[in-house]
Amino acid sequence: MPAGFEGGQMPIDMRLGKLRGNTSADAMPIGPFRTYSQPVNLRDLDRFDAGTDVTPEVLKQAGLIGSVRKDVKILGTGELSKKLAVSAHGFSRTAREKIEAAGGSVTWLRGEPAPKKERPAKRGPGRKAEPASAADEAVDATPEGAAEAAEGEG
Repeated sequence: MPAGFEGGQMPIDMRLGKLRGNTSADAMPIGPFRTYSQPVNLRDLDRFDAGTDVTPEVLKQAGLIGSVRKDVKILGTGELSKKLAVSAHGFSRTAREKIEAAGGSVTWLRGEPAPKKERPAKRGPGRKAEPASAADEAVDATPEGAAEAAEGEG
């Protein structure tokens, strides 16, 4: 008899749920479609002198990344006290803000991504519509303004 034969009932490996793995259809991409990025924190960039151009080659020489072939993403963990010109493939929002607050500059090596579009707020049951302008909001905010608006309508 074959190994795993259970006397005609459904085998246990067919009764149990299946786990996702790297070969399942809905798993993370593998092979040539997988993207790799090497994270570098801001606290690690504080070791460079002020005014330095920080590029992936410089990060490789400093031992902060393993390979120049993979993308580099700068993350916002830590503080930056020096003015640096940082070039990388990606930046977190906080990292970009902290670099620019320190007087430095940010350069995207693959082009800056398009800004995300602002979606209007959803109106559902029980939610009021937004006032048309700030002036309308100011008039509605005071009791005198409400009385004036009522007189103007009549």
